[in-house]
Amino acid sequence: MSWPMSQDFNEAMQNPRISFDDPDLKTGETVVGAHGMPLPRSGNFADVYQLKGTDGREWAVKCFTRPVTGLGDRYAAISEALAEANFPFSVGFEFLADGVKVGGVGRPIVKMEWVEGLLLNQVVRENTGRPTVLSALGQMWVKLCKRLREAGVAHADLQHGNVLLVPGSRPGAYGLKLIDYDGMYVPALANTPSGESGHPSYQHPARAGTRTYSPDVDRFPHLVVATALKGLAVCGPALWEKYDNGDNLLFTEEDFRKPASSKAMRELWNTDDPVVQAYVGRMAIACGRAIPQTPWLDQLVLDTDPAPLDDEMRRDAAAALGIALPVPVAPPPPPASAAKIPIPASQPLFEVFNPNEPEPQPVAAPKRAEPQRVDVELVEDEEAPGTKRKRKSKKSRKEAKSSKPMLIAGGVLLLVVGVAAAVVLSGGKPKPEVAQNKPDDTKDKAPKDPVKKIDPVVPPKPKDKTPDPVVPPKPKDKTPDPVVPKPKDTMPEPVAPKPGEKWEVKQVWSAELGPDLASPTVTVSSDSKVAVVISKTKTGSLVLDAATGKPWTIPLGKLTTLSKVIQPIDGGKFTAAGFAQGAQTTLVGDPKTGRITEIPGVPTVPKRSVQFLSPDARYVAVGGAFGYEPEPFRLKNLVDGKMILSNDWVHGRVHFTADSSRVLVADWLGQCRWYKLPSGTVDGEFEIHAVNTERRNVDATSERRVYGCSADGSILLYEGALTDAQGSHHIIDGRTGRVLRSIPTRYAPHFGNLSADGSLAVFLKGSWNNGRVSHVISTATGETVAELQAPPESETLYPTLLPDGSGVLAHLRPSNTLVRYDFVRNAEAVKPNEYIRAGAAIALELLEEAYPKTEAFAWINGWRKQGSDLPLVISNSSAKPSAIFETKDIAVSPHGIGVHPTPKEVVAVSWKSPVTGTVRVVARFTHLDRTGTTANGIAWWIEHRARGRAGILAEGSLEVGGEAKLSRTLRVEKGDVIVLAVDAKNENHVNDMTEVAFTISETEAGGRVWDLAPDVADTIGEGNPHADKHGNKDTWSFLRSGPPSFGPKPKAP
Repeated sequence: MSWPMSQDFNEAMQNPRISFDDPDLKTGETVVGAHGMPLPRSGNFADVYQLKGTDGREWAVKCFTRPVTGLGDRYAAISEALAEANFPFSVGFEFLADGVKVGGVGRPIVKMEWVEGLLLNQVVRENTGRPTVLSALGQMWVKLCKRLREAGVAHADLQHGNVLLVPGSRPGAYGLKLIDYDGMYVPALANTPSGESGHPSYQHPARAGTRTYSPDVDRFPHLVVATALKGLAVCGPALWEKYDNGDNLLFTEEDFRKPASSKAMRELWNTDDPVVQAYVGRMAIACGRAIPQTPWLDQLVLDTDPAPLDDEMRRDAAAALGIALPVPVAPPPPPASAAKIPIPASQPLFEVFNPNEPEPQPVAAPKRAEPQRVDVELVEDEEAPGTKRKRKSKKSRKEAKSSKPMLIAGGVLLLVVGVAAAVVLSGGKPKPEVAQNKPDDTKDKAPKDPVKKIDPVVPPKPKDKTPDPVVPPKPKDKTPDPVVPKPKDTMPEPVAPKPGEKWEVKQVWSAELGPDLASPTVTVSSDSKVAVVISKTKTGSLVLDAATGKPWTIPLGKLTTLSKVIQPIDGGKFTAAGFAQGAQTTLVGDPKTGRITEIPGVPTVPKRSVQFLSPDARYVAVGGAFGYEPEPFRLKNLVDGKMILSNDWVHGRVHFTADSSRVLVADWLGQCRWYKLPSGTVDGEFEIHAVNTERRNVDATSERRVYGCSADGSILLYEGALTDAQGSHHIIDGRTGRVLRSIPTRYAPHFGNLSADGSLAVFLKGSWNNGRVSHVISTATGETVAELQAPPESETLYPTLLPDGSGVLAHLRPSNTLVRYDFVRNAEAVKPNEYIRAGAAIALELLEEAYPKTEAFAWINGWRKQGSDLPLVISNSSAKPSAIFETKDIAVSPHGIGVHPTPKEVVAVSWKSPVTGTVRVVARFTHLDRTGTTANGIAWWIEHRARGRAGILAEGSLEVGGEAKLSRTLRVEKGDVIVLAVDAKNENHVNDMTEVAFTISETEAGGRVWDLAPDVADTIGEGNPHADKHGNKDTWSFLRSGPPSFGPKPKAP
């Protein structure tokens, strides 16, 4: 009896109750396309179908389209080996010898968990400009390869199509999954080769000829993937554009056969990056040697990078690549070095901070700033059918290498449906600073670089500053305070909005924080240039460039582990107070240099205390933090050592003016008093009339506090109920205590802050755990100037107003993402879009009918006019160029989009903007008919449609086989539409299939990207309109011309 064909399996899959005996499959439902037909994924000798079970689980059913001997024994051995290895990245499966009845005869199938995810090359393609993402993927890859090697298992066909990235079972967790185990090597099958040789763009050039079948077959593809990821992390998108062919990861079979002629390998070598050369050099050497001589990737990598090439390996690599090395020159002898003097045990833990000392120069940065190390932990999450898995014990997890949170910028590592195992992306830890008398291996854990979007940046070199003059002590307290000139940088330029003015908000960058930065606090430097993120519940911390969202290479580990609360001071520095080695300690950290210094002479008070340092670090205030009884309060001059104040208070807040010439002491009972500095004479006092000031056990986190103060002390923010005003937040006159304005109670407690000039305040609307909207309010008028709204996937948006009033840092929950939004004032509004011609070209309407699926072209999907073959929009969901309409000369690229007009009807694709801001539009038109026998080219245009206006941005025409590219930058509002349209040139001829590329990206740093082909090519049949990858349901539409109500179509020039 002949073996069934694909069509026979297709028919069997339409009747699960008849075709299957397996209870999960028998009661399941086959996933079908728009025309009710099953949608197989076809391979070399098998078709894979998707079934949905009645219990909500989904299954993949693999049907073999040609007979394969020994399948049962092979899958039994593989199943046993995977169960023993307990891999978190394998997929549970079950081999059923007579699993499906085809024509009444049982045929073998493999039943496995259905896993939704992004193929490896898709993940890489969408993140070529994000080196931290690629570095994290590289570390995930090393972990996976190590597990395979240690188990003596080889996948035997490691390539982009068999590696998926999927989300884990916990927020912030992601996993790699391996699929397709047909050719897998396990020890029990050592004498039973599979007969497969793997994808040639990943395999050693000798494998196909030698038919090698052993654990060694994975050595080379391990190295290939790692080399590609590291090369792209260093070289960026340009490298991908040159060498991606849709079915590889930079390299091809020809590169491995002739490395000396490989442009890709030689270009990587010529980067002169030592890590890239370490990878590509070893790969080039391996190409000319036996497979077992290829080094194992996980044994090659030390920490996060491979060991550099020694002189002999450099010569071998250069020879393999056909590159001549320069003749080495002997270096001069090193200078004599002084003997190291041991540090005495009495050496202090930190340097002593001196406010009069000139600032040190920043630590010299390397020529190329590499991404911070990222540790990756494989975590087993869910048991798979046919696979027994055990969770790691608490002890083993503790013994494992500790990890830190991972940052993902701009929605990188796209979330996809389906979980099974997870890889927690977590940033690595630089070597901890070592105390001069005691190693500190546990407390000084630097923040990790999370994966979205983010290269570490070298802190800017500060301008040279003259030393601060030493302020001499005053001989008598009664001496009047000198007039202290206000430094130019203590009061920022005013940002006060005009009455009735409304500002727009634009996203500047987005950075996803990892699990070790859960429940973070965000503190911004007084110059608005640096942001420090600290987890309130864990040890994670992160220093970010506030302008770009990129992590700084120098952490403040000792500072952020000392206290969860830090305070900005002058010069972009931060201070924290807490206990170190059993003693109260106050530290100052400089993120530009990484220097941590200790402030000596800080007074102590009994019990728990709170501490406030003046911006110039000359004065410190310390007071008891608990209680309903008065507790000690001290204000000290750190320069001359004099105690300025020594009295009691009922805890509260202390606010220094930006020039450190005055200080406000405000206690929980509402008593507020200004003091001049350095004398400590009273400079004004008032009382804030709080409701229910009964003395009860409260602490410094309670409501009833002055929690904001402008740089000059003229404006205060107060939280709590007042006897003479309504609302939960109040704007107070800092000179008199008068309530200037009360904020309604609909705003959440604990979330509000003030710009440095006092003109703006930001508040969270709603409750602290369910506030999706924040309002920026003018303190002068009480009007809402700007509104920030959390994206649909977020529950809460916690705002931190930048001191200079330029924008807000917002923490989004539960995604644990930090986003910078800037204000666009009316004066900064983008100029009106420039149109070639005003008005919409033609009326457009949706294509109504899904393109019918055929067995011969199962990978072609799309939309067409009802009851007609044309016009249409189609996609090629396969990994190879595909002919259309059985016309071999007209082929759409892998995962590409084609459009076909008619002589009388235009076909179009439109993008509906889910954002307000400035975007860049990039489009490409490629006429696919090279013969010209039934075509003569097309006319095209790009159009912008908004409420009440429309216009043509660009237009042109193509000859047969021609191509056109263009880009435009324009301002869009949410709901605007950009149209890409194609018309038959001169309204004649019928064979004008045209491939189109259509990309829209936000121009701000870290902005989102919408790319037509990656968004819809593989799923175009799911709907019209079609969703984008960011979760917006109706972003893309496929259109044709409707009644001509908007004027004539543009004609070809």
